[in-house]
Amino acid sequence: MSRKALILVSLLAALALFAACTVTPAGAPAAAPEAAAPANEKLVVFGAYATAIEEPWDGVIHAALHKAMEAAALDYTYTDDIGYAGDMERVLQEVAEK
Repeated sequence: MSRKALILVSLLAALALFAACTVTPAGAPAAAPEAAAPANEKLVVFGAYATAIEEPWDGVIHAALHKAMEAAALDYTYTDDIGYAGDMERVLQEVAEK
């Protein structure tokens, strides 16, 4: 392939790449969500924590979800201290089957 052809192909590829990365204009409508949950149904959340709930990250997430549950925004249950040795997959499968 000649050098000019290689440069032309490279420029066209770069142009196509940049054209695909454009931002949606401000006046364009945003895509609507496919399906929204009915307003009267609560969100059901299950927390599967690999470590004890007393750990900092798990504790913060648990506290926030528990606060939302008390505000009647969602139904929240959890299992903690699952570990990393395959029990996580088993627990998640059990919850998904419910």
